Amino acid sequence: GDNIENGIEIFVGPHGSGKTTTLLKVATNYVVQKRKSVAIITSDVNKVGAIEHLRVYSRILNIPVYIATGIQDLQNKIYDLDAYDNILIDTPGMSLSNMDELDFMRAISGLSSSKPKHVHLTISALTKTSDIGSIVKRFRVSNFNDVIVSNIDQTSQHGILINMQEGLGVVFHSFGIGSDIVDGFEYASRERVLDLIFKLTKMNGEKAHGDTI
Repeated sequence: GDNIENGIEIFVGPHGSGKTTTLLKVATNYVVQKRKSVAIITSDVNKVGAIEHLRVYSRILNIPVYIATGIQDLQNKIYDLDAYDNILIDTPGMSLSNMDELDFMRAISGLSSSKPKHVHLTISALTKTSDIGSIVKRFRVSNFNDVIVSNIDQTSQHGILINMQEGLGVVFHSFGIGSDIVDGFEYASRERVLDLIFKLTKMNGEKAHGDTI
């Protein structure tokens, strides 16, 4: 749940998992609700529009965005930005199917800072249930601490949360709801996880059986 006070948070995950939007939601929460000083670093230099997307919102929030080209540059910027309460780091979407990407993720887990470091694996709730296990296993190389589930409002797969929690033993950090940067975010309390599982289960049941429930 909501247990990260100050520190570095790194968002990792497959292509299209909602990392950038999720990062902006967390940034907004810190700036608006918690009055913290925040800086964003992105190492996602290939995705068209990603940096511009970050810049638009960072201007609204009045927080800086830095671009890091490679791990060493990222490490240097982390040191340079030590005065900020929270440093949020966006990474490129990866399938982790080649050595370069695996090396990059290993290096992410080795970044150092004077502050606590936290890695969030972001997974879209629209991901095929059969793919989730392999995504979680591949991303273990990043030493992620917890999972953020994006697009939770768009799924009817109740199994996704149960599988992740029981089958894969992951800890949930938060849920992304839609693309609204201000309201589309909530921390994952135990109650909320259960509530979502029940809601999605009920929804699924209704979809499957019409009005027979």
